[in-house]
Amino acid sequence: AAWHRRLLQQEASVLGYMDRRDEQIAAYDRYDARYDPDLTVLRIWPLVKLARFDEAREIGNKLVHSDNAYVRQRALNGMMAIEEEAGNRMASYEWGQKAMAATANESCVINTNTALGARRVFKFAEAIALDQQALKAPDKDCPTPPYAQLAPVYLVGGRFQECLSTLQALRATPLPADIRPHNQMVIKARLVELLLALGAFEEAESRAREILAAPDRMGYESGSKELKELGNNLLAWSVFDSRLAQLEERIAVRGLLDGVPLRFEAEQLAITRAEARREALRLALADQALSRTVRPYFSDLMPWYGADMIRVFGHGMMGKAIDEAEAAERDVRKEAALFLDAYRGEAAWLDDDLTEARRLGERTLAALPEETKLLRLRVEAWLADTLRRLGDAAAAERHFAAVMDFYPTVLRGLRIRLPVRLAGGVGPRSAAITDRLADSPRLLLQSQSRFVVDVRDEGKRIEICLQGAKRSCGVLDEEAIEALPEDADVIASAVDHFHDEVFAPRIELTQSDINSLDGRAVRQDARGAVDALLGREKKEQEKK
Repeated sequence: AAWHRRLLQQEASVLGYMDRRDEQIAAYDRYDARYDPDLTVLRIWPLVKLARFDEAREIGNKLVHSDNAYVRQRALNGMMAIEEEAGNRMASYEWGQKAMAATANESCVINTNTALGARRVFKFAEAIALDQQALKAPDKDCPTPPYAQLAPVYLVGGRFQECLSTLQALRATPLPADIRPHNQMVIKARLVELLLALGAFEEAESRAREILAAPDRMGYESGSKELKELGNNLLAWSVFDSRLAQLEERIAVRGLLDGVPLRFEAEQLAITRAEARREALRLALADQALSRTVRPYFSDLMPWYGADMIRVFGHGMMGKAIDEAEAAERDVRKEAALFLDAYRGEAAWLDDDLTEARRLGERTLAALPEETKLLRLRVEAWLADTLRRLGDAAAAERHFAAVMDFYPTVLRGLRIRLPVRLAGGVGPRSAAITDRLADSPRLLLQSQSRFVVDVRDEGKRIEICLQGAKRSCGVLDEEAIEALPEDADVIASAVDHFHDEVFAPRIELTQSDINSLDGRAVRQDARGAVDALLGREKKEQEKK
């Protein structure tokens, strides 16, 4: 009978991996009818997936007091999942605290699930600490390495270099064969988020397409396949839209004929973006799908780019979803309202309701946690544009300076022009370069501005710099010029380089932060960091 027992257990496991939950429960019925001890504790997971929360709670509440340590731990972990999927943030977090006490912090999965609960209740520093603790836990029972949760929380706080090194560690962690396909999609999604933040839109685009073509396998997660796909399509929409902004910049500084290939590429990408939007709309129509996704940090969709939902779904649909999301918050309504007001403020800005945008922007910026740095800078970006349009140039410039100092990428995604003054250039082509810069959709030319763009053409080297925040330059050096196709427009290429370098973060890379890149402390731009990360990814693919 031992082989039959193992066969039934394996059948239930495979059905769970395939997310066929009713059949999985039936397999447990067959097992429990013949063998002891029963597998009642394993029923919690499929019941959660089927949204049969009361049945799952009844089992969990009974078994958290079991004398069997394994059963007790599974029940405690199950109670966290039950309350999370039922939409109860604080209850899930509190069950995590009980589970950690019961397991003496020795279980990786208990620590990392409690870290997720901490993120859900906006305790970002605690979430990081718990995931770091999970990495050191003696019981290595995590199906997905805790790095997968650390990376997005680091990114929420604008801690680019730590996010980057965490992704490298995640990629280097051996994965069991049975869950490797699922984890590879998790890794790819986290990588796409980082590439989006760093302005590496072309690389993000190709990987976003891969995610949509091969969606996550949801057997190892408590959430639904539909919500995961909704989040994937919204992330992809943000990536495609930002890539379109980059193409628009390149088209703007080229002539009609030279811009034809780029226009064709942009038209094709716009179709792909529309397909992602259409799929997101379909998935959002499911019961509570959109309001659950809108609830801040209650899904994998991070608000620093999730605010793009306003443009995806429209203001009416999003306004209703925001109200429903706020009504669903029982334990942390005040905290959640801060993030929802960031959405409302951005919607007002998009509607040209500048007075309301200013009111919500200033109030939200004063109250949002410092740990949510990328969202804060997104708010600061549209608030700066609001203040400029209201005539408060000094206040606008202060906010623009903060954005340009740390996260200038956001101006590209939001299609915001930075008010600048073009200085006289140096060199034979400087006037022609300045003329092209005047056509840039990222620059708003003004006679007076703290932001100054100057050009230096040294023949074999073109340098275009922005001053007024931290000085940042796009440099097309001799090697780069020689690498261009023979018929390339060198001036347009120099302006492209300016856009890609100046409107992207600069990253402090140290040996301890990112010791797998080049082994020495450097300060480099986002492009260099991306190249290092993707170079490693390419090598790993070649090994396979």
